[in-house]
Amino acid sequence: QAASKALVPHLPVEPGPAPSPAMAMRRRESRGALLLGVLAVAACCYLLSSAFVAPVFRTTAPRAHSAVAMQSTGEYTGFVPDMQRRMLMNLVTVAASAVPVLVLLGGYIWYFIPQTGGGGSGGTLAGDVDGNPIVLADWVKNHKPNDRELVQGLRGDPTYLISTDDGIKDFGINAVCTHLGCVVPWVRSSNRFICPC
Repeated sequence: QAASKALVPHLPVEPGPAPSPAMAMRRRESRGALLLGVLAVAACCYLLSSAFVAPVFRTTAPRAHSAVAMQSTGEYTGFVPDMQRRMLMNLVTVAASAVPVLVLLGGYIWYFIPQTGGGGSGGTLAGDVDGNPIVLADWVKNHKPNDRELVQGLRGDPTYLISTDDGIKDFGINAVCTHLGCVVPWVRSSNRFICPC
């Protein structure tokens, strides 16, 4: 066992980024919805099992009697379906089919309900070439309207910020080419992006 421990390298574990408050709230809501669904299924199973299944008391006398009746009359009278069991199976089938449909339909409807509170995240800080956060007041002083400059955006990806008369636009343009992955430069003289590849 000591030899196997020596062969396995111990890699440092880096903690991931902390989830945003909105993501943490979504996780809590998802867990709550899952718990509610499990409780609903358990309640349905309990109600179905206690309300629709009557105790069946069987003796061997009817079987012997039905076998004798079949031999004497030639008709089969041994199996009579229990309607309560059939109803139970139908209800279980409908309930089992309805649960995934309701879950999918609920998620679909939840997507279209606008959020009324909490708001989104504070956005992502753009960084300069050295990774230092960009200050909006300094940015506005040093750039003309409709000017674009390459900064670090999400996950350090090259992103263009677009300046306006009184600030910046509320979005950035990803500067990575979808063709070969190179950084697309903004050519100020022709007022457009020109990809080298």
